[in-house]
Amino acid sequence: MHCYRLSFKSPFHVDNRGTGFYEQSDHFIHSATLSAAIIASYALLYPEDASQWAKDPPFNISSAFPYCEDIYFLPRPVHSMALNMPDDQLKDAKKIKAIQSIALR
Repeated sequence: MHCYRLSFKSPFHVDNRGTGFYEQSDHFIHSATLSAAIIASYALLYPEDASQWAKDPPFNISSAFPYCEDIYFLPRPVHSMALNMPDDQLKDAKKIKAIQSIALR
């Protein structure tokens, strides 16, 4: 498995609704979006092979998550402690549920 850090020379917007407008965007790039971009780029370079390559791409890819220097921001696990806290700690549970990402070094 390989891990790549994407860095961009200019800002860009990834529309999560597929409308092409700037109404809403995600904090990360979904794997389907990355796969489609790679396959579309391959099709520009090798149009005769693109159809077969798109059916069975020679790669697996995950979503792209933000990072800053050596700190990576990954999504909070869905089944976190916040979902099972007792009622007296519900105030803290709401704070935990609001967390979208966790930072890892």
